Amino acid sequence: MSEKEQIIRKSGILEFFPVSENLMDVGGMDYLKRWLQKRGHAFPEKARVFGTFLTWQQEKSVPVFTIVTCNSVENLPSELLRKERFDEIFFVDLPSDAERREIFSIHIKKRNRDTDTFDLDTLSKVSSGFSGAEIEQAVISGMFDVLTLLYTKLI
Repeated sequence: MSEKEQIIRKSGILEFFPVSENLMDVGGMDYLKRWLQKRGHAFPEKARVFGTFLTWQQEKSVPVFTIVTCNSVENLPSELLRKERFDEIFFVDLPSDAERREIFSIHIKKRNRDTDTFDLDTLSKVSSGFSGAEIEQAVISGMFDVLTLLYTKLI
């Protein structure tokens, strides 16, 4: 393992997931913007680690499939977006009305509830701008709210 890779692994900027000895490793960085917001004078060590990451990305001798997530690609620095840094950049949008309706249905059924007792169309409309994870948490939170309400009526 190179010195640069050791620095990257210790920093936590990129988490490595070795697949097998015969296949390339997978590296994952969740929410890149968190690292970029902390670059600069207040966090000079993170700026150095990020620079090390960019250098490692260019010079690595072992193939590593690197996956990075970020909500605002347009705010990333140009040195990260230059050719050969990443093979592809994919955009995954928030779910549409129909997709949100299906996500609600999935999470309601997952909790052994009858979806016919829910107005999925209204839930889908009022959750515009929600991610799938936020919809799941809304279902969970709603179930706790109902249980709390039922419990307080019993006391």
